Amino acid sequence: MGLRGRFSYGPSSDPEAGSSFAKGTETIDFEHVLELSKTRLAGDGRLHLGIACRGAEYSQPDIWQAEYAFAREHHLPFTTHTMMTRHDTERVRAISVYAEHDVLGPGHLLIHAIHANEDEIRALAETETPVSVSILSELRVGMGIPPVVEMLRAGVNVALSLDTMAASDNSDMFAAMRTQMLVERGRFEDATIYQPNTVLRQATLDGARALGLAEVTGSLTEGKKADLIMEGKKADLIMLSRRRSQPRADQRRRRPSRARRSAAERGHGLGRRYRSQTQRRTRRLGVPAAMKAAQVAVARLSERIGKPVV
Repeated sequence: MGLRGRFSYGPSSDPEAGSSFAKGTETIDFEHVLELSKTRLAGDGRLHLGIACRGAEYSQPDIWQAEYAFAREHHLPFTTHTMMTRHDTERVRAISVYAEHDVLGPGHLLIHAIHANEDEIRALAETETPVSVSILSELRVGMGIPPVVEMLRAGVNVALSLDTMAASDNSDMFAAMRTQMLVERGRFEDATIYQPNTVLRQATLDGARALGLAEVTGSLTEGKKADLIMEGKKADLIMLSRRRSQPRADQRRRRPSRARRSAAERGHGLGRRYRSQTQRRTRRLGVPAAMKAAQVAVARLSERIGKPVV
């Protein structure tokens, strides 16, 4: 149980600090980053260490260049939120600046890139720089719509993310997947432009690629970690348990003592019954059965859409 991914060490949350987004006049704490790399985030655990940089838009040139140089020197991947609003691009076209300074590449994950132009998208593709879009926050805050289809056509690896609850007001990855697909279909007025298998891959394997984890996770492939989520049965079990736990009217008349049981007692019985059913189902499932069921589902999906799903 748990999460697998990257912890990106970022700027200070104190707006008065020089290492904050608001100021951007000091680098992050390099010594603390190195300490974490040797202690809590050392080794091959579920979390690996990276750096969340403020980049050309939210820090001084000598600051973001020092942070990028530090990351590369210590072989740490880094992320940058970039080109989120038109106002940002009026001040600086950050992706163009990164291309000029040779700091694009597979180890530099860009977030949003909503207002990237054709030349900048081409630069991302040529340098294999991944992009993560967060459609729920981008729409809610009014940043704009990222050119995802254009990026995909150019060969950019585009993954999906959720941003923060403060920005997106929603942490449902399935909602983000559906919204991303529908927005692009509407933007192009073409229901075939963006298919479910594409958005599913973006939320899984392409996300793993963007984090440098494609050899570890992201797909159900022999030799990778068995990172799975179980989705969709809990509510059904609860409703089933509630229906079974409620006696019929004639039963209530024949057994008044049962009808007088407290709500707390009924809740306790429901919880016990649900736990028992869940435990039985979990014991029956097993890893081989889960893998086989997933492989069958993938094969059926491939058959329906007429192309292999990796």
